[in-house]
Amino acid sequence: MRHALSGLVVVLVIWPCPSAGARDLFDRSTVSGVVVAGPVLASENAAWTSGGSGKLEHRGAEFAADAIVAWRPDMTDRVASHISLALQSSVRGVVGLDEAYVRLRRDPGASIGVSARAGLFFPPASLEHDGAEWTTHYTLTPSAIGSWIAEEVKVLGAELTVHTAIAERPVNMTVAAFGANDTAGALLTFRGWALHDIRATAGQTLPLPPVTPVFFEQAVRTRPVVEVDRRIGGYGRVEVAMSDALSLSGMVYANRGDPTALRNGQYAWQTRFATVGASLRTSGDTTILAQVMVGNSIMGLDPARRAVTDVSFSSGYVLISKPLRTGSLTGRIDLFKVDDRSLLDLENNRERGAAATGAWAKPLAGATELVTEVQAVWSDRPARARIGLRAEQVDVQTRIAVRARF
Repeated sequence: MRHALSGLVVVLVIWPCPSAGARDLFDRSTVSGVVVAGPVLASENAAWTSGGSGKLEHRGAEFAADAIVAWRPDMTDRVASHISLALQSSVRGVVGLDEAYVRLRRDPGASIGVSARAGLFFPPASLEHDGAEWTTHYTLTPSAIGSWIAEEVKVLGAELTVHTAIAERPVNMTVAAFGANDTAGALLTFRGWALHDIRATAGQTLPLPPVTPVFFEQAVRTRPVVEVDRRIGGYGRVEVAMSDALSLSGMVYANRGDPTALRNGQYAWQTRFATVGASLRTSGDTTILAQVMVGNSIMGLDPARRAVTDVSFSSGYVLISKPLRTGSLTGRIDLFKVDDRSLLDLENNRERGAAATGAWAKPLAGATELVTEVQAVWSDRPARARIGLRAEQVDVQTRIAVRARF
């Protein structure tokens, strides 16, 4: 897979561009991104980013700095490439390849349009991530659903979208085939849900909490973008604009992982999920987002062909964002849980939790804003007792950051 990614990046960089000269390739208009930086004050629970049991990204007083920088040159009138790098102060390696793909734009004059992309990218599974470079502009920290998609559901594949209309309502239908997403489910099982703005990058590893000796071959860090079993997964999505203000969407995903496969300390997980969402913009410009996800993940088979690890997971949130005279105010409530149906005496990965997030964004100069965000997360996870911690835990975090888009 590493060779495939390297080859993809080389192709994107050297692809000849008959419609543009070298100056156009590196014109300022082909570069965009977002920078977020500022202080954080969080509770003293050990953060999951350091192998702890906390549900948030930070611990104590810290300074966080993150950036996404994208290069998007046009190859032809309808074909473009996208290469982005992610700088993340909370992860090992700091800088990594975020996305790299070739994109076919739809023909604006066609009654039935077709668009496509191929390469390394995030599936369209998060309603919140509707900004440039797959970012969210409502809060600094995505929901539990958006956080999990960002950390464990990145694919190397091909995606096709048909744009049409049914009963005079715009409809987008998407299908995709992919690989390199075999470990999706490891963090969600062994750590549970979390809220953060970390994104999986090519070659990156993320820490797991201590797991029982039955999983002795599991590496202490999981690799989200990796091919383990050479199986092809897929997803499908439908989005319908019910009116100018309301859109509904649904998506199903299955990585078709071989639960018996193991490579270099990384198990393949057989993970499936379905998600539905709604986006509403009221006459007062208030935005309301609602999304629900349910799924299951299994890994390993015992001699009786029963899953060694078998969990179901679910989460949902409602977000309301209201523009005011001096800025915008956003509030979000998350609920999440994990049900474990295997090896409860050794590794009880059941979990219940809820989170509340509030954010205030005040415009500064140009495309720069000052964002203040407060979060509180309650969770009950019995596995914490195995390492001497209380099952119930509350994590609180306040973050102030300058967010600049360019």
